[in-house]
Amino acid sequence: MKRITIYDIAKEVGVSPSTVSRAFSDTSLISKDKINKIRDTVERLDYRQDMIAKILRTKKTGSIALLLPDLLHACGNQNKVMDMIVLYKKRYVDKLAFLGNIDINKLLPFGTCEEVDHQVKYLIEKVGYNGGFVLGTCNAIMKDMPPENAVASYLSAEKYGHYPLKF
Repeated sequence: MKRITIYDIAKEVGVSPSTVSRAFSDTSLISKDKINKIRDTVERLDYRQDMIAKILRTKKTGSIALLLPDLLHACGNQNKVMDMIVLYKKRYVDKLAFLGNIDINKLLPFGTCEEVDHQVKYLIEKVGYNGGFVLGTCNAIMKDMPPENAVASYLSAEKYGHYPLKF
């Protein structure tokens, strides 16, 4: 089924897409009648605003959480960092997005493929539910990382990272 866009709403109501967009934020420039028509059409067509596009466009998420002190305190200890990430995921569920988190200091350069697989599975299981998780390294892939560990992280993501998650 095709995703409904503001262009579809605009066409249906007979207004410009910018008028539809304004109806969500600055209604002072639009007549009450047009706002009601837009809102009725939005409801009838089950339009859902693309929040990722909105965040990218406005550069605002509308949410602030002070996580940095806890994560900085845990720096240097990958287990503490993992515990903090899991704690924040439980606390904020779908209000945070996590990027990375595969250990590049110890696990990727010195761990086994099985250990990489275990951490990827753990991250997807504990942080991947309800979305908001992009699997990757903590920072960058270092030159001393064995190529087989990079391949193992990719294969583990393929094995465990398909929604809906099943554990």
